[in-house]
Amino acid sequence: MLSELKNKLVARRWLLDVAIIFLIAAALTAAAILVFFQIYQGKILPGVHAAGLDLSGQTREAAAALLNRRLDGLRQAGVDFIFDGRSTRILPAVAAPESDLAKEFVFFDVERAVDDAYARGRGRNIFQNVVQAGEAMIFKKDSPLPVTVDRTAVKAALVGHFSRFIAAPENARLTFVAKDDFFSEGEIRFAIEKEKAGRLVDYDAGLKEMERNFSFLKNPAVVLLSRETSAEITKADCLNAESRAEKIMAAAPASFFLAASTTGAGQAEGKEWPIKRNDLAFWLTLKINPQFTAASGVGQAEKIIVGLDRDRLKSYLEKTIAPAINQPATESKFIMANGKVAIFQKAKSGRELDVEATIKMAEERLVGEQNGRIELAVREIRSELAGEDGNDFGIEEIIGAGKSDFTGSPANRRHNIKVGAAAVNGTLIRPGEEFSLLKVLGKIEASTGYLPELVIKEGKTTPEFGGGLCQIGTTVFRGALASGLPITARRNHSYRVSYYEPAGTDATIYDPAPDFRFMNDTGHHVLIQSRLDKNALSFYFYGKKDGRSVKQTKPTIYNIVKPKPTRLIETIDLPAGQKKCTEKAHNGADAYFDYRVAYPNGEVKEKRFSSHYVPWQEVCLIGVEKLSEKEMAGEEKDKVENRPAGEAATDPAKEEIERPPPTSATSTS
Repeated sequence: MLSELKNKLVARRWLLDVAIIFLIAAALTAAAILVFFQIYQGKILPGVHAAGLDLSGQTREAAAALLNRRLDGLRQAGVDFIFDGRSTRILPAVAAPESDLAKEFVFFDVERAVDDAYARGRGRNIFQNVVQAGEAMIFKKDSPLPVTVDRTAVKAALVGHFSRFIAAPENARLTFVAKDDFFSEGEIRFAIEKEKAGRLVDYDAGLKEMERNFSFLKNPAVVLLSRETSAEITKADCLNAESRAEKIMAAAPASFFLAASTTGAGQAEGKEWPIKRNDLAFWLTLKINPQFTAASGVGQAEKIIVGLDRDRLKSYLEKTIAPAINQPATESKFIMANGKVAIFQKAKSGRELDVEATIKMAEERLVGEQNGRIELAVREIRSELAGEDGNDFGIEEIIGAGKSDFTGSPANRRHNIKVGAAAVNGTLIRPGEEFSLLKVLGKIEASTGYLPELVIKEGKTTPEFGGGLCQIGTTVFRGALASGLPITARRNHSYRVSYYEPAGTDATIYDPAPDFRFMNDTGHHVLIQSRLDKNALSFYFYGKKDGRSVKQTKPTIYNIVKPKPTRLIETIDLPAGQKKCTEKAHNGADAYFDYRVAYPNGEVKEKRFSSHYVPWQEVCLIGVEKLSEKEMAGEEKDKVENRPAGEAATDPAKEEIERPPPTSATSTS
C-alpha cells in the first residue's frame, strides 16, 4: 500500500516537473519569439527574398532602394531579342526633346514587392507568423517581382524590326479588274490569286520569357523562334468564289444613308453616300466560313465564303462618312462669379457613327440580301451634366489649390499646357465621383488643338502628341492633395524633370495609361478652375469645407545617382555631322513625402508617397549619309561618348557612335 502511494507521488512529481519544464520552455520560446520579432520590428524578416535578392533585415525604404538599384541598370540596358542571327534591343522608353514624353514599356511594382516581403510573418495569427518566419529562414522564401509589360507596344516594335527578314504566309485572295483591264464603273471580272506559304515568329513566347526574366531581375537575350506555316485559305478551297462575288455585285448601285429621324443629325439628315462599283469590289474578300467543320461534308457548309473586308470598309467609313456625322458631346462648364457658381458652357449631347454596327448591317444587306441601301448606325453621346445649372451645388469656397512652374518650356509645350488647362477649367465633380484626368482631357491629337513633339521610334524621329500635359497632371495632383481628396491612381515620371521640382510631387499621364485619378469624398460638388500667369499654372478646387485637415511633409530626396555617359545614335534624318540631342542627362534619385488627412469624426488616414527616378543618360542623334552595316544587319552594340554626362561635345567627328538605335517600344507623357 505504501509502495503504491509512493509510486503515485513520484509519478505526480514527475508530471509536475515535466509541466514546469514545458512551461519554462514555452515561456522561453515565447520570449525568444517576442525578442525575435522585436529585433526585426520595422524590418523584413530573415530569409525573405524578392526577385532573387536577399532582403533580410532591410527596412521598407532600404529594400526598395536595393531593388531599384538593380532595376536601374536593367531599365537602361534593355533586352536583346535575337531572330535568325539578327538582333534588336528594346529599351524601356522613347526619347523626346521634352522629358515628360517618356514612358516605360515595363512597369516594376517595387512597392508591392516590398509590401509582400514585409508582410511575411506579420499576419494576425501568431502561429502562422512563426511558421512563415521559420520557412523563410530555412527555405529562403523567394517571390518574383510583380511586372506589367506593355505587350502590344513591344510586339509592335519587334514586328516592325524583324518583319522584313521573314515572309509571312499569304492567303489566296480575291482580285478583280474591269473587263477592259482598267478600273471603271463597267463590268468587273474576279479572279483568285494563289496562296503563298511563309514563316511566323512566335513573339508571344518571347514576350513571356522576357517577363519571366524581368520578374527575377534578369535580362538575358531572348531568342525568337519561328515555324513554317501554310496559308489558312487556299485557292483549291475557293470553289465558285468568283461567281459568288459577281452575285454580290448585283447589289450595286448601292449607298449608305442617314435616316431622317436620326437625333441631332443636323445638315447630315437624310444624306446619302453612294457606293461605287469599284469600291464594293475592293471591299469583297475571302473568309473562312464560321459554320464550316471538317466533318460537315461537301454540300452542307463550304469552307470559304465571300464577305466584306472589315478593315477596308472601316477605313472608308471613318474617313468618308464619320467626319460628316460625328459631333462630340460637350459637358457643362462652370465658373465662380460673385460668390456663386454660374454656367459658362451648357452641356450638349453629341453623336457618333457606330462603325461596328454599320459594318454588320452592310454585311447583311450587301452579302446576304443583295440589297444596296444600308442605313448608317448612329449612337447618341449623352452629356453627364445635362440639365444642371449650378444653383444647388453648395459650392462656397476654395478647399485647396495646386501650383507649378513651367519656366523654360518651348512654344509647343506652352501651347499644349494652355489647351490642357482650358480642358480642365470648369470641370465639376459630383459627390462620390472618381475624377479621371485622361477622361477630362479627351483625345490628345491635332484635331483637339494639341501640337506634337519629336520622339524616336524604331530609329526615326516621329511626331508625338502630349508634351506638356504632365504639367497638368502634376498640378492637379498637388491640388487634390491640398484639398485632402483620396488619390486613387498616380505614378511618378521615369526620371526627374525640372518643371516638376521638388522631386516626388509629380504625376505622369499618357493616353491610355497611366492616368491620374482621385475621389471626391467631400459629400459636396467640387469645381476645378485653372489659371495661367506667365510661367505659372494653378488649379483651384472649389467646394464646401467639411472640417478635414491636411498635413504634408516636404519631400525627402536621397540615393542620388549620376547617369551614364552620353549615347549617340546614327540617323539619316539629319544632315551628315549634325547633332540633335533628344534627351538631357538626369540624376537618378529616390524621394518620398508623408501625407496625413484628419477628419472631423476622428478618423485619420496616412500615406507615404514614394517615387523612384532612374538615372537617365543624355541621348543625341548624329546625322550620317549611310547607316552602318551593323544596323543594316539588325545587330545591336553599346557604344557611348566617353565624357562626363551632360558635358557638351564640340567635335562630332571624334565622338564614338553606337549603331542605330535600340528599338524604343513606347512613348510617355
